[in-house]
Amino acid sequence: MIIYQANKHDELVVLVTLSRHGEEFQYNFEHNFDFVDIFIEAPSTFDFNSLLSGDTLGQTFRVVILPVDFINSSNLDLTNYNTVMEYVQ
Repeated sequence: MIIYQANKHDELVVLVTLSRHGEEFQYNFEHNFDFVDIFIEAPSTFDFNSLLSGDTLGQTFRVVILPVDFINSSNLDLTNYNTVMEYVQ
């Protein structure tokens, strides 16, 4: 499973580590057969009050589920959502 997030230019990028006031956080996910849960993960010392509303509201994510054999058998650039979608169509 690959999770892409729309950035401020509406480009879909693989989830990355971000920084606020020198502290890092990232979007992470858990999933099972029925659902995907996307959440913010950070060290216990991270001040969640330093997050901007744009970090927590109005986010757009795209979830792509590909068989492991498919991913391992190609030279596909998984960091590029558009390339992945073109390849699987």
